[in-house]
Amino acid sequence: MSVDIFINVRPYQTRVACVEKNQLTQIFYHRNKNPSQVGAIYKGRVSKITKSLNFAFVDLGLERSGFLYGKDLMGKTKEVSKVLKPGQDILVQIKADPIRNKGVRLTQEIGLTGIYLVYLPEQKTKTALSRQIKSPEERKRLNEIVKKMKPPGSLIVRTFAKEQKEQQIKKELEQLKTQWKKLKEQFKTQKNLGKLISGEEPLLSFLTDLLSKDIEQIFIDEKETFKEVKKWIKASRSDLAKKTKFYNDSESLFEKFNLESQVQTANQKKVSLKNGGFLIFEELETLTVIDVNSGRFKGKKNTAQSLLELNLEAAQKITEQIQLRHLGGIILIDFIDMESIEDGEKVVNRLEEGLKEDKSHPRVFKMGELGMVQITRKRGANSLSHFMTEACQDCGGLGRKKTIPTIATDLFLKIERMSPKNFSLLKRKQQVRVFCHPKIKTYIEENESESLEFLKKKLFIQLDLKEKVQLDLGTFRIEKL
Repeated sequence: MSVDIFINVRPYQTRVACVEKNQLTQIFYHRNKNPSQVGAIYKGRVSKITKSLNFAFVDLGLERSGFLYGKDLMGKTKEVSKVLKPGQDILVQIKADPIRNKGVRLTQEIGLTGIYLVYLPEQKTKTALSRQIKSPEERKRLNEIVKKMKPPGSLIVRTFAKEQKEQQIKKELEQLKTQWKKLKEQFKTQKNLGKLISGEEPLLSFLTDLLSKDIEQIFIDEKETFKEVKKWIKASRSDLAKKTKFYNDSESLFEKFNLESQVQTANQKKVSLKNGGFLIFEELETLTVIDVNSGRFKGKKNTAQSLLELNLEAAQKITEQIQLRHLGGIILIDFIDMESIEDGEKVVNRLEEGLKEDKSHPRVFKMGELGMVQITRKRGANSLSHFMTEACQDCGGLGRKKTIPTIATDLFLKIERMSPKNFSLLKRKQQVRVFCHPKIKTYIEENESESLEFLKKKLFIQLDLKEKVQLDLGTFRIEKL
């Protein structure tokens, strides 16, 4: 199935939406004030070893220590206390950004990423090819190329290596080997703890996962990002270069293609089904619970068949929402009770089918006697809910509320939607006064100077912020002057 990709770039955040048949299937957020560090390589120092849980805390010179599990150690021995000791300097790579209250997750299995290859210099020699390379002839050709290169360490051949010339692949390997040599030297000579190499740019990293799809078109609404992405696409998938377009309409990109409302739905507690039923999502600290409700669903006279149809539609929608919301860990689904075991198996099959292409490797368990299904899914990042909200201290952490950066983002988006055509097209200045909570005003003035400049120069909107103590944190009032 072909997909469209929409990249919305603003000073405060970057969003990438993947759309199939006008339906949002994936959304990626990147807060420019708090960029992802995945792939970055650090000189770290072991600060503490927890022998019973087999992991170590590693000081990276950051605000919070990272943690290194035994299974992420280099070499055969996976017992942290036998390999590391407090005070020891080690070379580590960030495997995952902080999730909830944890620091970054680290690995000693360093991987250097190129366009065609991922080079793992200290792993035992072996070769792996991207599963997206389907042709047996092409897989054989690439295996033979790598075999001739005989690099020390392991190689992962990426999707972009498909049909590339042998000379280009060899050239990249030499560049990665040189990079590794310089990295080891830098580790020895650098006295302070800290970053040695940045990870892959988050936007390009996310696009890498999408480029294996059948892409119809890519829209980007910011000039410099458009140039950067198009240059990268020419090098990685030249066939997409003509499909990569600069969006320069006065109406915001996500509004134009009806994505803004779909993005908002992805963070709501209740999701409606076409048949009149609905789903309720409850994200707890240790698991996510999804409740299937019949709502206004009436069905046919055959009750068993009606309940099956409701649960099958719910199962399909749940697989979409799990991936859209970036849900991970344990997911517990409470379906409406059905009469037969066979119907339960059909619902589980629908879940498995919907998650078949999910790269987070979910596992779906059999339906229990109470009509409940458990799914485990690798938690690679914070869910959308935890990215955009925080625990509400006013209710003792029982609920969640939007973070200050999320409220500021909502404010900017609303202002942009209010006057995209009238002023940016005619290039007339418009003054807008915003009454908001003092904390929001302070945050914007101290952290969002680029966003204010963007509104002024690109959208011709002059923002006048006024604090109003009586307003709730997430409430603001906008007036055109």
